[in-house]
Amino acid sequence: MLLDGAPGFEVALPPDSRCVRLIESVQGARKWPRGLVREGHVWMWSVPAERWREMRKILPILKGIITVKYAKEGAPA
Repeated sequence: MLLDGAPGFEVALPPDSRCVRLIESVQGARKWPRGLVREGHVWMWSVPAERWREMRKILPILKGIITVKYAKEGAPA
């Protein structure tokens, strides 16, 4: 469920420019207001439920970016 109560997905991503570009390519994706994010290591995004096909296309790419990033830098504590 999105911040406004509409059906959707919440996605936590590292503040990596490649991840940001990909998630912003999904129509309707919105970054949460800064005050609502509890972890400094991730940015929270809301994606409308009807955009699941677009999300399905980018999830493998996001996984690859995040896997490589954390393999090099280590996962956040």
